[in-house]
Amino acid sequence: ETSYTYGDTELKNLPDVPEKTGYLGKWDNVLTANGATVNAVYTPITYYATFIADGKQVGGKVPFTVESKSIEEPTVPKKEGYEGKWNKYTLVACNITIKAVYTEMPNPTPNAKLKVPANTDVEYGTSVTVIAKATGVPSGYYVALYDGGTLLAKGSNTEVSYTFPGEFTLTKNITVKIIDSKGNVQKDSSGKDLTGTAEIKAKSGFFAKLIAFFKRLFKALPSVEVKPK
Repeated sequence: ETSYTYGDTELKNLPDVPEKTGYLGKWDNVLTANGATVNAVYTPITYYATFIADGKQVGGKVPFTVESKSIEEPTVPKKEGYEGKWNKYTLVACNITIKAVYTEMPNPTPNAKLKVPANTDVEYGTSVTVIAKATGVPSGYYVALYDGGTLLAKGSNTEVSYTFPGEFTLTKNITVKIIDSKGNVQKDSSGKDLTGTAEIKAKSGFFAKLIAFFKRLFKALPSVEVKPK
């Protein structure tokens, strides 16, 4: 028992508030001339969830209490070739850390077949259009043409074409690739890169250039398509 004098505003020498997991407790008393009413009042403690992906924190710390049914999760950072999700967790009465779990996605192009243009000699000064094709490539992936490390054209998932500007007078080694939206080369069912090359060579001898000169005079330079057989 605890005694008090009329006019007191609070009781002294109260026992400790019984503990309640996840809450802060305190006594709340009302003193009157006829007696006192004392109740324990519990307030939820705020804890924080930290989300980690590849060793780095994602977003800010997310607050919750033991009364929370769920929390607002940040988006799992994307990782090329992997599917990511947050590890399972329970909202308990303490700060928690949730890590991202990445699972390697299946090869999206195991059935892809690349159709590369044949090596071709063309007349000096010709207008050249290169065409490459593919089958078994899903939507979201592309057939692309490169000159060395320079991207010439990115087509659809079935075909790409590129017309060289002006007259073709050199030799070009064109690389054909199947790529994703970020330019990463895809692989076939055996794990090999889906790439191929084609050499396009302009005939550069004296007579080839002479013939091109006269065709140019008469505006008769030809146009050719270099494409798969």
